[in-house]
Amino acid sequence: VVIGNAATAKIKGVEAEVLYRPLEGLDLNAGYSWLNTEFTDFAGGATANYTGNRLPRAPTSKVNLGAQYQWPVGDLGVLLARVDWTYQSKIYFEASNTPLEVQKGYDVLDARLALRAPDNSWEVALWGKNLGDELIKTHIVAFAPFQQELVTYQPPRTWGISVWFRH
Repeated sequence: VVIGNAATAKIKGVEAEVLYRPLEGLDLNAGYSWLNTEFTDFAGGATANYTGNRLPRAPTSKVNLGAQYQWPVGDLGVLLARVDWTYQSKIYFEASNTPLEVQKGYDVLDARLALRAPDNSWEVALWGKNLGDELIKTHIVAFAPFQQELVTYQPPRTWGISVWFRH
């Protein structure tokens, strides 16, 4: 096992979030982050020199948009509908920034529809995550000489029903 340390890195970034309620029951949210990362000096020795490479797991940009609307439904309570969209640019999983160890940019869409009791004592929700069924890598171990990789992924499109009670 060979372990190497980066001596220094330069990181610049900006992040902004907005929450807006244009009318009663409607909430809109948006967020954006920009990140510029670079190894400015990578320790030599037994490892390669990765000076100038991007830091692992650091996307250049990430965007999220969300909307939620809730309205009363008589004696049943409140109906809530929510949708969220996220975009993340590509990331490298290792300091080497090799093409074998990269997750390309992707979009994720999630949604939720819930009925909540008037006194907030219970809720039933139908939800879906990763509705576009994006194949998103969470980790990669690459075997470069053989152009092979061992990959783990986030869950595929997932649906479910949640029920909760308060007493």
